[in-house]
Amino acid sequence: MKPLHFSHLDREQSGDVGFIIKNLVFLGIFSLFGWLNTEYFLWPSMLELKKILLEENRKKSVLEYAQRHFETALTNYRSQKETGESLLKIFNNEESRRILEKILKKCFDVYKIKPLLSQNPSQKTQFFIMARASELEKTYLFFTLLNKYLPSAQSQLPLKISKDNEGLLVQFSVSIDFQ
Repeated sequence: MKPLHFSHLDREQSGDVGFIIKNLVFLGIFSLFGWLNTEYFLWPSMLELKKILLEENRKKSVLEYAQRHFETALTNYRSQKETGESLLKIFNNEESRRILEKILKKCFDVYKIKPLLSQNPSQKTQFFIMARASELEKTYLFFTLLNKYLPSAQSQLPLKISKDNEGLLVQFSVSIDFQ
């Protein structure tokens, strides 16, 4: 019996040594080219991109941290502002007059408070005070307490102090700013 030959299969599988060597050389050159490309071009750019990505992630985390703390600080500021405004609204004309009367009662024997007309009563209130003190130290105490408990209050000149047989008569004006 005669062997069967598949001519086209026999030629490709016949072990054409030249063809195999050419393919191996091409495979070696292609592999070398791929390795060089990866080693000298692709790998350094990948490392650079990795550094950039790490830096961006760090900046993003810092930004998120700052944003969270900014929002909490802003919330705290707004709540403090609201409570501060509500506390400052207490210091209106009646409240300042009540505090002023407490200080006058503590420092002087007899006193009179007379409100003066001001150009803008919502921002400033003025009082004329006539008081009688037994000694000058009580007048100093009054101005010290006025500065401590009503820091927005200012004494207006002239400050008149006269002496009579009952003690010292003190006359002055006080203005209180509400801003």
